[in-house]
Amino acid sequence: MDLTQQQLLQPSLGGERKHAPYSGTMIFLSAFFGGPLAALGGFVLNVQRLRRWRQDGLLLLPAVLFTLFLLALMQGMPWQGAVALRGMAMGLAVAGLWRHRREQTTADLLGSPRPTGLWVGLALVVCGNALTPLLEWLLR
Repeated sequence: MDLTQQQLLQPSLGGERKHAPYSGTMIFLSAFFGGPLAALGGFVLNVQRLRRWRQDGLLLLPAVLFTLFLLALMQGMPWQGAVALRGMAMGLAVAGLWRHRREQTTADLLGSPRPTGLWVGLALVVCGNALTPLLEWLLR
């Protein structure tokens, strides 16, 4: 068993290196300021970035249906509806962060460069705030 130095320096784990997910801070802040649709958008972006459609794709349909159900349920609740909407966004963001916690930790341990989430987070906030009233109007 005579291994050369070049063979010893080969990575032991095969396959291509995955991208690092967007930071948890970006997902959390975009969910707080953009609502549940921004939280769902952040989750979808991380799923796409990590190429985990097979594992996480089944979670998207219940999350979207739950969001639409709660948006329809909160019709006519002026102040309580806004508080509940932000709470729902936080719940979705925490669920998305919990789902990708292993990838977050792995990226930190490997020192993988994180993507800059500023512009993506701002886009999520703008889209979330623009689409939420539109969805509420459509659900009436």
